[in-house]
Amino acid sequence: MRPSIPRERLRLARVTVGPIEAAIMATGTVVPEVERVLSSPLDARVLRILEHPGAQLDVGTPVVELDTSESVLALDKIVKDLKIKENLQAQSRLTLEKSLVDLAGRIEMKTLDLQAAQSRLQSNQQLFTDNLLSREALRQSELAVKQTEIELGQLRGERANAERTNAVQLEGLSLERGGLDKEAAQARRLLDLSTTKSDRKGVLTWVLSQEGALVHRGDVIARIADLSSFRVDGSVSDVHVGRLHPGMPAVVRFNEETLDGTISEVYPTVENGVIRFTVALARPSHPSLRPNLRADVLVITDRKPRTLRVKQVRSPTPPHARSSWFEGTRRSACRSRSVSPVLTTWRCCRACASPTRSSFPTCAITRI
Repeated sequence: MRPSIPRERLRLARVTVGPIEAAIMATGTVVPEVERVLSSPLDARVLRILEHPGAQLDVGTPVVELDTSESVLALDKIVKDLKIKENLQAQSRLTLEKSLVDLAGRIEMKTLDLQAAQSRLQSNQQLFTDNLLSREALRQSELAVKQTEIELGQLRGERANAERTNAVQLEGLSLERGGLDKEAAQARRLLDLSTTKSDRKGVLTWVLSQEGALVHRGDVIARIADLSSFRVDGSVSDVHVGRLHPGMPAVVRFNEETLDGTISEVYPTVENGVIRFTVALARPSHPSLRPNLRADVLVITDRKPRTLRVKQVRSPTPPHARSSWFEGTRRSACRSRSVSPVLTTWRCCRACASPTRSSFPTCAITRI
């Protein structure tokens, strides 16, 4: 019986027992895990760029100096308005004190009038008892006392009303002054931020490159990264959108290094047929990690802890070889008829029940 396959096309490999994993191949970029964005606190013009990308920054290190002339004028206006409010508050307080002093004097005089009227009433009552005064004169004395009491009560009520009115006016002026105080504090804070400073230790990864450029409030003017820890931003075709979810294990390969990780976030939007996700590394402070480093990401979709497997050996493959299959018996090594040029490390190898030819597709990818 003559073999139908040339010997040079036969390849031998040892079958082993071990774990095998199915994975989705994706691309990724290493980025700092924490990156701080410095924004412009106001509409201004860039005067000077004090630091350049790659510079090591400490807390409080100035990065960019902005033009603050307009903010200085705004602060001067707020300070002027604040002084006007203080003057109005002082005037209202003096007016209140003057009115209260006048009312206090009138109340005191009316109190003396009441005491005098009461004294006359007592004298008239004694005279009326001795039949020396008419009833009409006594009635006039009683009415004079009641009238004085009413007028005294009105003055006291007027004083209380004046106190409440002036208290409300002073409270309103205090609120307006408090608002101006906050505006002045905000303006001073913006002036302090005009020389944009780093709020943490890190490395300056990007900064505006043109001095004299006009920036608006909220525009990004610098980025500061903490290069002590990293993550991986991955992307893959949207055909796998239904298979990705947070918590899936992943393997990141770069520069002959392999790191384990977990998908921490899958972005819900699809852009240009690509879905993006984030991988949290088990060793985010690995010494080989660098910003913008390209990496291969293997998202593990399935895992079998114990199965028969054969290690793929790379070798020149004819262009027409597009499929792979294995044949053999339980005690024989697998013979691969052809090996497809895909990025795999292990292939499934099922023991055949008979020595006849059997075809098996590529099962999975696993770590080296």
